[in-house]
Amino acid sequence: MFPPYLDHRKLVVPDSFLHGPIVPNTSVNGRVSYQSVLRNGNKIKCYGNKTPDYYYRLEGVMSEIGQPKAILCYRDIAKVAQSYSMRAQKVKDGWPRGRTGLFAFLDLALLMMSLNSVNSESIFVIPHMALKKDWLKTISSAALFLDGGHPPDFDADKIAIINSTKRRTEKTKKPKLNPLELKLLKIFDQAKIDSIFIQDQTFMLSEKKELIHRAVQDLNNGLLAEAIELVSRVENEEVKKNLRQWHRHFLKVS
Repeated sequence: MFPPYLDHRKLVVPDSFLHGPIVPNTSVNGRVSYQSVLRNGNKIKCYGNKTPDYYYRLEGVMSEIGQPKAILCYRDIAKVAQSYSMRAQKVKDGWPRGRTGLFAFLDLALLMMSLNSVNSESIFVIPHMALKKDWLKTISSAALFLDGGHPPDFDADKIAIINSTKRRTEKTKKPKLNPLELKLLKIFDQAKIDSIFIQDQTFMLSEKKELIHRAVQDLNNGLLAEAIELVSRVENEEVKKNLRQWHRHFLKVS
């Protein structure tokens, strides 16, 4: 919702959520009306924000807003790459056209570097496999992590809608990884990143701190340089444009 390089010390709740530069002032994330928030503001016990690109500047953001509790959702890299490519192919999607599955691998490197330096004691990890196994139990555990004094209470109608949406999205056909993406997959497999996160139970990031540090060392010892070299050879202007942008993020994280 907020750009990762925004100074988060300047955010004021709830005004910044309602009148932010990205969100229209008539809604919060397109789901909750402005009037509803004003009407029920005194009933709000906790609030949060979802900005997937926070890994570009995770340590800074966490520091600026007082080391809050945070949730990391991790999905295996091959499926993320498929999702990147699928979105890049959609004309009406706001996703950058050249940000294909290649960048899922490079972004994973940035994520690992951020996780290696951030305070891991306040980050709760939700593996995608745990969501697939029992999404209601998994989300309930995340809600209790955020606010242990208030067990979640889910509306039965909303649960039915979510279950229906899950069944529909699981049937969505995704593009296969292309030969270059498969090469990148082999490179990143050497760092054993997926094996750190792919499990069917939630956990605290601090439990995996040593493994994350080892994976980052492997990336810095030639694996990431090899991956960047492969992507840089792609003769596509949109890909080159996105690589330049990614590299700017990389210089800030590394």
